[in-house]
Amino acid sequence: MTATPRGMAPDDLTRLRLVSDPQISPDGTRVAFVVTTLSAEKDDYLSNIWLVPTDGASEPCRFTTGPKRDTFPCWSPDGTRLAFVSEREPKKKGQLYVIPAAGGEPVRLTDLENGASNPQWSPDGARIAFLSRVGGWQEPEDEAERAKSKPARFITTLKYRLDNEGWLYDRRNHLFVVSADPTAAEVPQQLTEGDFDHTDRFKAACSERAVNEFSSMFGTSDIGHTFPKEHVGVYPWEDRQAHIDHSPLSFAPNIKTPLLILHSENDLRCPIEQAEQLYVWLKKLGKEVLFVRFPDEGHEMSRSGKPRHRLERFNILLDWFNAYLKDQPPCLHAEMARWWAQRSPVPSPTAPAETPT
Repeated sequence: MTATPRGMAPDDLTRLRLVSDPQISPDGTRVAFVVTTLSAEKDDYLSNIWLVPTDGASEPCRFTTGPKRDTFPCWSPDGTRLAFVSEREPKKKGQLYVIPAAGGEPVRLTDLENGASNPQWSPDGARIAFLSRVGGWQEPEDEAERAKSKPARFITTLKYRLDNEGWLYDRRNHLFVVSADPTAAEVPQQLTEGDFDHTDRFKAACSERAVNEFSSMFGTSDIGHTFPKEHVGVYPWEDRQAHIDHSPLSFAPNIKTPLLILHSENDLRCPIEQAEQLYVWLKKLGKEVLFVRFPDEGHEMSRSGKPRHRLERFNILLDWFNAYLKDQPPCLHAEMARWWAQRSPVPSPTAPAETPT
């Protein structure tokens, strides 16, 4: 008797198996790949590494049994071992493991705060290179510290956040290498490092909780349905060009002064996108700009925000203007000092040579 076809039901999502990242063994006889399933019970995605012969002689079989996610399978050059990344320990990000290709217990090679990814073997199979993010604000272990507000975020690059990853601005991906021999107990070695405009009248400036683009404010601000009309005189659909002409963002190409942008992430009056737009424009234009975001704060942060953030704001402003007005390196805020030491100043325009007379 033929089964009656039925449409897909929501619960069918948990029955799907998602296959990804196929890796062929050096001798071409097997493929290692990742199988991911959805767990309604854990409200999470669970992944394991599976193996299947390339000639189809037998069914695929699960090779690793990590409780959460086993990913990034990578064969050793001789095909006897498999490196992979596994989230096997509670409250730890995925670490690098090695397991015999014939089966057995995996052995952890790394114990890094930000985990490991993208392993690659050296040609002789003695070492494994991989990526790991370096730096970044970490959740304090102390309960009293955890209860405090989060520190301000210093934005200096265009790519500073990533969907499903979060904030990247202070967590650079760097290349590491570690011995593939578990008995060596070697600490991973970091191989790479680093953090990969001038004025006509003013030496430095600051833009704080500002309106930069009237049209987008119209649909995102708590007063956006009235404020732009009051200042521009028309609604966006009545005269879009008028909104463009009145928006400070339109004049970004003319900015020559080093600019500090301060903005609260939960600002509903002038939403954070107002600052984000100006920052991206200036970075793409090659201007000197620093973007500082205050988490969990609204429009009134400077007047009634968390004490930590109000103190940070004062120190950041003093450091910024002291640096440009007094040639005094920032010293009041640690992140300002770090930014100043690592920044690449935008060179002054070269003055034209005088014409001999």
